[in-house]
Amino acid sequence: MKFTQTLMGLTMLFCVVSCTSDRATDAVEPIIPVHTFSSINLEEGVSKWLTTEQQARFPKGELAELDALVSTQTLPAAVSRSSAIVRVPANSNDALARAIAEAGVGGTVILEAGDHFESSTVNIQQPVTIRGEEGAVLISDVQATSQVVILEAAIHIQNAYNVVIIGVNFKPSAEVGGTGILVDNAERTFLVNNTLNDFEFGIVLEQGDRARIINNEVNTTSAWTTGFVPFAHGLMIINGDDTRVIGNTFTNSFFGAWTCDESGLYLGNTTTGNFAGNVLCNVPAAAFTMPSGQAVGSAKPGTNWLTIANKSFGNSNTGYLIIDGAADNYLSGNEAGSNGAYDFEFTGESQRFGFPMPTSSGNQAIISSEYTVKDCGVENTITGGTMIDLVADPCF
Repeated sequence: MKFTQTLMGLTMLFCVVSCTSDRATDAVEPIIPVHTFSSINLEEGVSKWLTTEQQARFPKGELAELDALVSTQTLPAAVSRSSAIVRVPANSNDALARAIAEAGVGGTVILEAGDHFESSTVNIQQPVTIRGEEGAVLISDVQATSQVVILEAAIHIQNAYNVVIIGVNFKPSAEVGGTGILVDNAERTFLVNNTLNDFEFGIVLEQGDRARIINNEVNTTSAWTTGFVPFAHGLMIINGDDTRVIGNTFTNSFFGAWTCDESGLYLGNTTTGNFAGNVLCNVPAAAFTMPSGQAVGSAKPGTNWLTIANKSFGNSNTGYLIIDGAADNYLSGNEAGSNGAYDFEFTGESQRFGFPMPTSSGNQAIISSEYTVKDCGVENTITGGTMIDLVADPCF
């Protein structure tokens, strides 16, 4: 696949490429409040960091639900439908699927502190809560498929609603795991306070509308830097509108958080040690293969996202990359620094990854003057930032 080969070449070179334009804009006082990451306290919830206009974008009751979920990990009442609780003792082997079946629709499975071993993918096709006690570790034998990008997962949530996974530490049994959690045609999945280490892909959404991805730590395998796997991504939203990504950390990936589709909220997250940190982009058609054999890509690039009060630093290329048709997104109060090429990059038409990508357009960003910005897009409105000279550093 040309896409795979090109990215693999980039990772092998650890290239620090650039692309985009410099639009000189006068530094004006923003009319919308700018919050710095250091001022964000997610224990106070989400809604206070949004303007009144932004709050109006959310359905009635959602912000109160998010506030409770973020600050106290209180799940919405509608999620719990059953009082059935099944406990899985430590050192279990292939016990999770049986426990889910026993808990039934709306039940709860508790993984007790200690290791839990799974030799193959655990499929979840009913509403259920999987809660890990402190010290619960789920060790999966699902491995990366080298150069063939098939999204085989430790946990595959499919055709289900209101699935919750909270407080579980995911690890592969091998040096390089496949996909940690795959959300597949499953609406309103809650992934809260989990840790995922050494997988090729941490969390993947394909038709995962209204997912809540909150306070997780995803540290992918570094095997993409050696060419063992073509790339690794911490979070990949292929298709999934109205997604809420709040308070997570994504490290060690090619793309830390790859956010596509529309009307998402990306707030209070940290991306560091990646090739690119937060990428508003488009997954190319047929770029990845589902376990069913279906090839998938995004129906829509990152559109109409609120990207607010995040931190992206120490990435080898770019902190925030807005590319491949990403449009009408709003960025404010985001921190950056020590990124190899640029802190913020809004690309024009480009073929940097080996295939034609349309320009970014219509995005709005309020950026501190200490961060570098390259804007090659169309009708992006950039307030602040230190603009890159496009004559000295042309778009490509």
